[in-house]
Amino acid sequence: MIKQPTLVLNISKIMLILIAKETPNLSEIIYIGCSVPDGFIVTSVAFAHFLKKNDLEVKIKVFYQLCILERADFTDASINHIKKLITNSKFPENLSLKINNEYKKFG
Repeated sequence: MIKQPTLVLNISKIMLILIAKETPNLSEIIYIGCSVPDGFIVTSVAFAHFLKKNDLEVKIKVFYQLCILERADFTDASINHIKKLITNSKFPENLSLKINNEYKKFG
């Protein structure tokens, strides 16, 4: 019988469900008893917040629709264009502060 690891988390049940959904492989690794270093998770909710603050949802959707209208393949160049949109965007300060604060806890 596999012994389930005990996790002590200072999070709500809703956040625990979200974390399990975001990291199914990590959940499985913990379940089978493998050692997993401490860390934190940046969720898809946080990523969606980043996209929304930079109007990237709209920009990416418009770009994708142009590719369809022009019957262009979604090539590496297209993917690189979207990567540039993301990497050149400003990270929301509130999200940045939260991530930096969590990171600092690791010394």
